[in-house]
Amino acid sequence: GKSVELTLVTLAVPGQDFVTGGGYLILSESAGTYDGTAGSKMNFGFNMKWNPSGKNLQGKINIIFRRLETDGWHTYQIKSNKVNSLAIDENDPDYRKAIMSTKANLRDITDPLNPISLGGNMTLLMDAWESTTDNTGALDHVAVTLIGSGNDGLLFSSYWDGSNTSAQIIDGGKIQVRADGPPALAAPPGCRPGSIRS
Repeated sequence: GKSVELTLVTLAVPGQDFVTGGGYLILSESAGTYDGTAGSKMNFGFNMKWNPSGKNLQGKINIIFRRLETDGWHTYQIKSNKVNSLAIDENDPDYRKAIMSTKANLRDITDPLNPISLGGNMTLLMDAWESTTDNTGALDHVAVTLIGSGNDGLLFSSYWDGSNTSAQIIDGGKIQVRADGPPALAAPPGCRPGSIRS
């Protein structure tokens, strides 16, 4: 079989409040039930924005990672299906940070024609940092955590430091965090992001 390299491409409409990004990490300290194999790639693509009335969040997150298992390499996909919340933190002068929370599904897509569902109603947390000092993407960071429903616990962490998912500089790609949406919905500094009904 021929190896197919999946690349995620994300487009954003300029001039609105949005966060968007795409690229990849090389995993080194992944953790969880479906931890990615060290040295393999985790591809990511995401976009999130307020709808024109400023009342609802729209968008999606797509993560693809790989694991070496007893029967060979497996490819997994985490796909968001409902946006819970988006907060933008501009307290660090060197970064604009987006804090995203969604519901998500996990699938084994090793055979793209016969994907295997590994469950839904999971919580996907993604934090993304855009460098304000380097616009090439070389200093942008991401952190991805997938938590199962019920007692399933941690299913995937992009970089586990022993108690939390830590941010990792991306190895390719770019992140954009734009906070010029409805000011009434921006979280004040130090405020924990609340959830948004959609």
